[in-house]
Amino acid sequence: MFLAPAPDAEFEKYDTTAQHYSSTRVPVGTLFILKTLAKDEKTLAEKTILDAGCGTGNYIGALHQKVGQIIGVDRNGGMLTEARRRFADMSNVKIVEGNVCVLPVEDSSIDAVLSNQVLHHLDQPKGGEKGFAFPNAKTFISEAHRVLRPDGTLIINISSHQQVTESFWYMSLIPGALAELISRLPPVLLLIAMCQEAGFVDVMSQTETEILQGEAYLDPAGPLREKWRAGDSTWALATKEELASALELAKNQEDMKLRIIAAEEWRKEIGQSTFIVARKPR
Repeated sequence: MFLAPAPDAEFEKYDTTAQHYSSTRVPVGTLFILKTLAKDEKTLAEKTILDAGCGTGNYIGALHQKVGQIIGVDRNGGMLTEARRRFADMSNVKIVEGNVCVLPVEDSSIDAVLSNQVLHHLDQPKGGEKGFAFPNAKTFISEAHRVLRPDGTLIINISSHQQVTESFWYMSLIPGALAELISRLPPVLLLIAMCQEAGFVDVMSQTETEILQGEAYLDPAGPLREKWRAGDSTWALATKEELASALELAKNQEDMKLRIIAAEEWRKEIGQSTFIVARKPR
């Protein structure tokens, strides 16, 4: 079933944070994913799911007992090592090295492809380039269409530009990193258009209000700890000077609490992430 792993691409490196990632991220929208996957005639226990950019396997951990098989694909060595350690005894889980832009599985072999907070790592426009077309994200969507069986489902979990700006309380501490993140984030409407262009039908989107980092997210002292910052790769985009400035600001705990209150109002209204669902025609 598996093809040769794809060559390396310019993805963000997680080798230094992989050991912390599982404890700083939550598989939000799991119930939504399961309900979406259960909508056709095939039972969940009969389905093979591919988690593209699986990282350390948070979604695999949340889903593997509900489905027939999960294939996790990632290209980062640190993430792969941690995922393989976590699921070494799970017979229905396979962790495979590969590039999500050249998925290492055969045509029409998968019932559902998941992409959870991955697409902003695929393309890196330079210098605030206008009208950037996000070619790697487009390639991934075409690859998902290729590997899905007829009536298969693509589920993309991504944060919108407004969500990352308003609904994450610490982003205002690192405005330069936030601007860089936004430049790498394919807009939701563009992703919907890409899905339609690739041949998907019944394309829809839904916001998710769950907190990506779980309870730890609401800790006003969180930014002062490296392990806490590992829960959002945006921190890795900050320059040394911006990070130093952010840490100095974070020492003012009363101010941090006020930032949390303001962002929480936004999160409850617009969510922290958006799910895009698309179906490959029969």
